[in-house]
Amino acid sequence: MADPELSAEQNQQIEDLVSFYAEPANQTLYRSFLGGLHAQIGEAVAPDSQHPLSRLVHSVKRRLKEASHLRDKLRRKMVESIETGADFRYTRENLFAEITDLAGYRILHLHTTQMDAINKALVPLLQENNEIIEGPRARVWDEE
Repeated sequence: MADPELSAEQNQQIEDLVSFYAEPANQTLYRSFLGGLHAQIGEAVAPDSQHPLSRLVHSVKRRLKEASHLRDKLRRKMVESIETGADFRYTRENLFAEITDLAGYRILHLHTTQMDAINKALVPLLQENNEIIEGPRARVWDEE
């Protein structure tokens, strides 16, 4: 079944949110947050560090969500709200609280058995500066 066509008003609402996210001031906030997080974790995972993370972490990656990907996500959320009859709940006031993947910091490791040790070493490090903690998540790929 094809997605329902969005009205001009609905498309404008999505574009307004994407433009708000892409404003230089908002992008600077996210880049600063990621930079601070990277400084904190990067120091702990450096090869010459004595922190337990240095022997567990293979590498780290950080990224900001592309505006086009946010547009796609908001469009999917709008279509879902139409199909379920629910209100589209995303606004400028709550966008950064409701969409939790606008900035990402990934800690890559080689073995799934390391996740618990990484989490135990990472949580106190992040709690020192009251960083946001969602908990560990892993993506599992099926081997075909």
